[in-house]
Amino acid sequence: MKLRDTALLSLFIGSLFIWALEVRRAGFLESYPALMMALVFLFAYQFFRYRDRQVQKDVSPTIKQMIETRKKTAAKKSNKEETRNKK
Repeated sequence: MKLRDTALLSLFIGSLFIWALEVRRAGFLESYPALMMALVFLFAYQFFRYRDRQVQKDVSPTIKQMIETRKKTAAKKSNKEETRNKK
């Protein structure tokens, strides 16, 4: 978990706590902005988490393909060396 994710989750929990205290003190309508701020932090956390996962998915197949091609070329080289040694 990145520092950004930790900060967003902490801000969400803090805002939710402030909202709960405001609901008890002033009522739902007056504390509505605090609830919306908490939801903004939660949605921002989810957005960044989803975006980071998509970036990892996009990178992973390329790395996997690169590893597979290296294995194939290494196997071809070893096969060529074996045939040379047999002659």
